[in-house]
Parts: sequence; structure tokens; C-alpha cells
Amino acid sequence: MDARMVVESAVNETRSRVVPFWMALPSQSIVFKPDTRLRPGVSAINHTIRITMEIPRGNSREDNKARKQIIKDFYAKWIAEHPDKKVWNHSLKSFIHIKGQSINETAGHASLSFESTEAVLRITEVLTNATAQESWRPKYGDKNQKPYSKMCLLRWKNCRLIVGYQKSKNEWVQYYLGSEQKKKAVR
Repeated sequence: MDARMVVESAVNETRSRVVPFWMALPSQSIVFKPDTRLRPGVSAINHTIRITMEIPRGNSREDNKARKQIIKDFYAKWIAEHPDKKVWNHSLKSFIHIKGQSINETAGHASLSFESTEAVLRITEVLTNATAQESWRPKYGDKNQKPYSKMCLLRWKNCRLIVGYQKSKNEWVQYYLGSEQKKKAVR
């Protein structure tokens, strides 16, 4: 058995253990494969993020803080896998960039519900496959939306993605990522 066959068998064994996120229970070990297209000579084992966590389902302040920390930790691991911090979107025919504001805005809003936290954990799929639905001008006086000349809503399955267009840099930047379901008020 040569080295190539050993690598292929290891890759096939890894793929057989991968559970799609939407089929996994919150307490199961979840494997995220950020990109299925591999460079020649690189195995799939090097491109796998393994995360074992239980996402809190409650609406208390402690649950929201825990979900916010899960989102920030996930973004840190995602950025480690994607050092260029961008993903190609087929609908916009452009890259969508992830910046500090993307993480802060998403962590703040998506941590308010379990479903939105789940949506964030599918970031690569959402950024790649979301389709543009509508666009509008940013809110006047909103300092978070000030750098953008245009905002755009994209949807994929039950996920909602808002991106902003920075005309000065000629790039789309993720503004918010969450689920379509309504957020519940924090008491």
C-alpha cells in the first residue's frame, strides 16, 4: 500500500464520520468542512474544524452571553481556516469580506436566539449560496452603517445575511448574519 492510498483511505474515513450541521443535535460533536475543493497534495484532515459544544436554548442573560461567546469563538476558528477573510458569493458575483464590525454586529444580534446562533455556525455555506433579495440605502445617522453606500439582503434556506457595499474599497462586507425567525426580547 503506497502513501497515496493511505491518504485517500484516511480522507474517506474522515468523510464518513462527518455529520451535516442541520442533522446534528446541539450536544453532538459537529464537524465543519469550510471548503471541499482542496489544493493538490493537501488532505481533508487538515481542513476540518471540530467543535464540541452545547448551544444554550434559553432566553436568560446568561444564555445570551454564552451564545455570544460561542459565536465569537467560532469566528476566531473560521478566520484561522480562512486567513484572507473572504468568500465568493455566486449571486453578487463578488467576494464577501468579514471584518471586525461583522463579528461584533452579528454576535450582538444573533446571540439573542438559538436559531440565529445555528445560522452563524453555517457561515461558509450561507456566504457562498445566499441569493440577493433587495437592496436599500443605509440608515441616516447610524454610525455602524456609515461606511456603506448600499446595503443588500441575501437569503439562503432559513438564514438571513445583510451585506454592505463599501464604494471606496469596491468590496462587499458582511454586516449581519442570523435566522429568519423573530428575536425574543431580553428581560
